Amino acid sequence: MPPQVQATPSSVCDGSASLRLAHWGEPVNASTGQVVLLERGAQNLYVDGHCRAWVRAGEWDELRTLTLGDDDVQRLTAQLRLAEWASLQAAYCVDVTDLGPLAFYYAAKLIVLSGCNNLPAAPFDLWSTMRAQISALFSRGTPVTEGRVRYRLLPYSGPDPQAVRGGQPWPLGNIDQSLAPPAVDGGPAIQMVEGEAATELRQLRARYRAGEIGDYPLFGIPIVETDGRRFSLYARDVSPFEDAEGRITYLEE
Repeated sequence: MPPQVQATPSSVCDGSASLRLAHWGEPVNASTGQVVLLERGAQNLYVDGHCRAWVRAGEWDELRTLTLGDDDVQRLTAQLRLAEWASLQAAYCVDVTDLGPLAFYYAAKLIVLSGCNNLPAAPFDLWSTMRAQISALFSRGTPVTEGRVRYRLLPYSGPDPQAVRGGQPWPLGNIDQSLAPPAVDGGPAIQMVEGEAATELRQLRARYRAGEIGDYPLFGIPIVETDGRRFSLYARDVSPFEDAEGRITYLEE
């Protein structure tokens, strides 16, 4: 076994702009709308070399940000056993139905939890530990108000009146352009916006989560056009470490 080097706050927060510590996932058996919410899993953590963190605790949650103190980094280091990752980086089994691959990244070391096909058991409960840390950080974070939003807009033809309760007009111009060509799964392509358009979608999501419109967390955000057409909107904030396709980008060291 290679020698283990004790991780310190400076080894996570090395002063660089690159991704240092992160957790994300992949969707499995998600509904057509949920796919955009779960592109990077339901819980996320991204920490850069300046100790700035971005965190999301659930699929409809906003992305929040905060700056980690030494106590935060020391807790993450100890709870996640970061000093051991050099010898632990590999793929392990996590016995949870319909769970897509979960990625845990620290300083160019990657641990993946996936289905149990011929994979060894994880050496410790990394997934539950990470979720607990994310929940604690999320409770202290400030919602991101700038940056990009990825969304998918789906026609709604169901009978439930709650699904379209308080339905709002589409705020981004021609709704037919927002439907876009079909994606591989048959639904409209996932699109990304920024600036004022992203702010408009965040405001709709906030009203939906507050129970002012629609039937949270079911059916999506209700959009009703003046011609009577009805839609469900699914939208999530994009982290600074995602590319134009929503994929995680990071620098190897």
